[in-house]
Amino acid sequence: MLDIAKARAHVSPVPLAFVASLVLSLIAVAGTVTLGKDAAHYLDVARQALDHGPAVAFQLFNWPWFPLLLAATHAFLGVPLELAAYLWCALLMAGTCALMVAISQRLVVGSGYWACLVVLSIPACNHLRYDIIREFGFWFFCTLALWLALDWLERGGWRRAIAVQAAIAAAALFRLEAVFLFAALTLCLLPEYRVRRTWLKLLQINALPLLGLLAVLVLLVTGQEFAQPRVLHFLSLLDPRNFVARFELLVGDFAHAALQKNAADEARLIILFGLPLTLLSKFLMLCGPLALPLLYRGSWPAFGDYWRKLRPLAWAWFFISRSCCCSSSRSASSILAT
Repeated sequence: MLDIAKARAHVSPVPLAFVASLVLSLIAVAGTVTLGKDAAHYLDVARQALDHGPAVAFQLFNWPWFPLLLAATHAFLGVPLELAAYLWCALLMAGTCALMVAISQRLVVGSGYWACLVVLSIPACNHLRYDIIREFGFWFFCTLALWLALDWLERGGWRRAIAVQAAIAAAALFRLEAVFLFAALTLCLLPEYRVRRTWLKLLQINALPLLGLLAVLVLLVTGQEFAQPRVLHFLSLLDPRNFVARFELLVGDFAHAALQKNAADEARLIILFGLPLTLLSKFLMLCGPLALPLLYRGSWPAFGDYWRKLRPLAWAWFFISRSCCCSSSRSASSILAT
């Protein structure tokens, strides 16, 4: 017992989660025989960028920042592309696990080792360890942004706000859906809009989006074209007219393919209520057996504590998971399922 106590005193939960996550990733990768489709595409784009220059990467993939990271790692460190990809994925996943343990400790003091056990066993954080995907970077920097945001919401300050925005920008280089974190953090401040300091915080956390909007306006005024396909597609998803058109198209396809004639009129209601339920079921599946405590009525008051202390994570789940669902990508609930 004394040796166990000494080990706990020397190994805190956060570094333990980081190291244990690396070990789990090593085990998962060791059993991998073939590369996935996405992994092969990223490695091919990285090779083409090394052979023909970074500009080629943008011709092969409209958001090639992860392949360019792999190419840069090979160019400067000499690490083979596939090994570099696995290393980056393992390190980013380990960082995500460590940050989630740190956030859990912030919510409940002394919960670090239990949080470490949850993070290392929950399906959301472990079912893709064998793969090479850019979501690992997205999860890490989103979690980092949320961890930094908790401190910024308490203490304020331009430096902390800039750090949060830098983390969101880094996450957006992996998946553009990360920009919805700005909306999540803005909504965290709205209940206190009558306080003058809140308006300063709103300016602090939205400084980068405002600068980006200003840059786009300058391009439009000067007659220059903004031709980044991924950004343009993302902006089109925010257009209410496009959203309604896509929804109606989905309703028509679903009614034609899956419903009987007398039920086709209910297609809108089925999709409208079915998508949120599908998202919720996906979230519960990513929680695995650890979703069972949600059925226990005595644990329900914890939702109130979660909302009060970790409100940015709650809003982030609401925005990012729905944006990823709409863009037909992997659910971002993975970074929030714990």
